[in-house]
Amino acid sequence: MSYLDSLFEELTAAGIRGRLRARVVTEFADHLECDPGADLGAPALVARRFADELGSFRARRAALVSFVALGVAGVAMFVLFLAVNDFQRVWSWPLGWPGLAVGALAGQVALASGSLAMLRAWRLRGARVVSAATVQVLRRRVRLALIGGWITVLACGGEEITDGHLLAVVLMGVSALALLAALPSVFGAARPVSAAPGPRGDLGDDLGPLSFGLEPGAFALLFAGLLAVVVTLFGIVAGDPFDGAARGLADGGACLVGYLLLGGYVGMRRSFTERVAAAK
Repeated sequence: MSYLDSLFEELTAAGIRGRLRARVVTEFADHLECDPGADLGAPALVARRFADELGSFRARRAALVSFVALGVAGVAMFVLFLAVNDFQRVWSWPLGWPGLAVGALAGQVALASGSLAMLRAWRLRGARVVSAATVQVLRRRVRLALIGGWITVLACGGEEITDGHLLAVVLMGVSALALLAALPSVFGAARPVSAAPGPRGDLGDDLGPLSFGLEPGAFALLFAGLLAVVVTLFGIVAGDPFDGAARGLADGGACLVGYLLLGGYVGMRRSFTERVAAAK
């Protein structure tokens, strides 16, 4: 088997296919044509290096693109609720108002997960290769953020708006198009997958100095407490302290529940094996 045939097979095994694989093989063929005796490296190592760098780049790109898409969708939904404030909403889903609560919660999950993905990608922007565990974290955060965004948009779409209907359709269409525009980057990040070793990190790696040196659990507790206080203060300023306190406790509690349920999945805290290794 020739060097180029072996390189072709190794690129395929590493998840590099289609036009990109053809371009890599063509470039190496040009090198060999100019210098038949050139040492270009073992095909397996060359393919793995390409896969690690490309997988790292695509995961970071998906995180940044998804964050922008979620930002556009979020602004559109916010404008909708600000501009159309005199309509009658009739909830049309079988779940009724609990379904609306699910949509609101999904929006918070999308915001948190998308922001965390963007923070990790931004902090790693100068790295050519990041660990496979970090790539997995970025992909999980992006998927969770987009799922939450779609649930939020669909929740708004489940309402029959009697006034300002055209505005609602336009803004919801903008949100849907923004989320759709992020899908190619998300699908593109599925392969190739980096196999580089290294830890996946935690919330401290996302926030850097802003974590104040706190462990992820302690920071989550502090953040939930501050959120409850801020929401309560808004309620006091609005002249409804009891409702503000109730919403503050609900938001703070939801933040802690989200951390407990999803913190491990999206890499906010270190895995069990990493904690054991760090303790040794």
